[in-house]
Amino acid sequence: MLKLIRLYRKKVDFPKIKPKKMKKIINIFYTSDIHGRILSQHDILDKSIPVGLSRLSTFFAQQKVPFLYLDNGDILQGAAVMDQSRDDLVNPAALALNKLGCEFYTLGNHDFNYGLPYLFEYIKQMNGVLLLANVFQNNQPLGMPFTVVEREGIRIGLIGVTTAYIPHWELPEHIQGLKFVSAEKAVRELLPSLREKVDVVAVLYHGGIEQDLTTSEPIGRQTIENEGVAISNIDGVDIVLSGHQHMLVSSSKILQPGVEGTHIGMVTITKTEEEITISPSLIQNDSVVDETFEAMFSTLQQKTNQWLDQHVGYTDQDFRANDPLSLRAKPHPLVSWIHQLQFAQTNADISVVSLPNDVRGFQNNISNRDLLNAFVYPNTLFEVAMTGAQIKKAMEQSAAYFSLEEGQVVVSSSFLQPKVEHYNYDMYAGIEYKIDLTKPVGERIRDVMFHQQPLLDQTIYRVVLNNYRANGGGDYEMFQQATVIQEHDVTLLQLSERALKASPSLHIDITPTFVLVTEEAGPPSQ
Repeated sequence: MLKLIRLYRKKVDFPKIKPKKMKKIINIFYTSDIHGRILSQHDILDKSIPVGLSRLSTFFAQQKVPFLYLDNGDILQGAAVMDQSRDDLVNPAALALNKLGCEFYTLGNHDFNYGLPYLFEYIKQMNGVLLLANVFQNNQPLGMPFTVVEREGIRIGLIGVTTAYIPHWELPEHIQGLKFVSAEKAVRELLPSLREKVDVVAVLYHGGIEQDLTTSEPIGRQTIENEGVAISNIDGVDIVLSGHQHMLVSSSKILQPGVEGTHIGMVTITKTEEEITISPSLIQNDSVVDETFEAMFSTLQQKTNQWLDQHVGYTDQDFRANDPLSLRAKPHPLVSWIHQLQFAQTNADISVVSLPNDVRGFQNNISNRDLLNAFVYPNTLFEVAMTGAQIKKAMEQSAAYFSLEEGQVVVSSSFLQPKVEHYNYDMYAGIEYKIDLTKPVGERIRDVMFHQQPLLDQTIYRVVLNNYRANGGGDYEMFQQATVIQEHDVTLLQLSERALKASPSLHIDITPTFVLVTEEAGPPSQ
């Protein structure tokens, strides 16, 4: 007979355990203004520096929290590896961003520098989605205006926009058929249809800030070039991922990660049952180089270095530039040479030259590496017709570059903040003139002589300058209003290469064209 066993369940009072709160975390990482710095090797310095996407590859491999990677534009121009790959089937920037898993990106102003066919091929090769709400072709946005991404139970709305000031800089044929509208306007119009669908709205904006984030005082030129603060003030925008100004900005609503990948923008989004928190920050990109990543570009880097190291000329003069101010405060052989190149190419009466921010110059043997440093941007030449009055107005704008501090000539803060803009100072040849720093800005240019006669306000002169300035870059509206006589489809880099090929020995007779006048010290020594 089976024995019946009864089981009794004794009642036990267990302590009550509170249910664990839901907590979801995702990071957004973004880069901006990489300017071709895919690798850690610097073209001009010829050494590895803490920049570039190969270090970012190592950083991403170390992440434990799920993340989303975005790029904010200006990646296609600025490094020799990009120039040397122009005819290659694979765009190295697209290859790099695809390898890093870039899911969404927008375009910067310099991404238009090589024209639409090149740009559209880059877009075609990208695995990520182009977000671009304020540039239109055939009445349609050039990219997807916005998207909704759901990760870790967090819904993120992303809007992509770029600076609407591009037509003021770019060659018309490079943006033919495109319409640019205010980034703020585009975001404001899109937001109502997006806000109710998401937990967080982030704006990927290739543009900068127009106000000091502490004092709200205007900074820089007040145009639609930079609308970052206005966008951040739109009700419903949580964070603006900005760029363009090459600044480091980190606030509760606006980020900007500098230039060439020195820093990474990071936004940590945390969601609990009660709230969502957003924590923006900047991270220094100092991880070790991912050698496997760089190996993908080894053939291209080798090709680039061979071109950079080619010697193309020789000079017995010192063309070195010690610092941006000394290069611009008195006539310099490098500037004189560029004037000479521009006069030789054109029929101009007057030459206008501006230089990149960081120019080191050269001495003795001249290589392509030296030339690239002086001619970073793919600028072509314009000949325009201007009155003497227009020319003097432009000269006055440039004369604001200098300030006097305790009798010493320094660079005006307006050319250093919010963005370093040494390139917006112009030097002239074909005329002689004085910049009187004892006078207020706007009244400094005097004794302007053309062929030993005063420059006449109503007389028309032929002026040669680069396409950036001719299109009004730097808010030189007087150049934009001038009558175009001829466009020269050749870059300054190409002109310098041709000149040295024809005559490898470079020697410049420097004719002083201007002098700075100071009350305390007088003209600088020549």
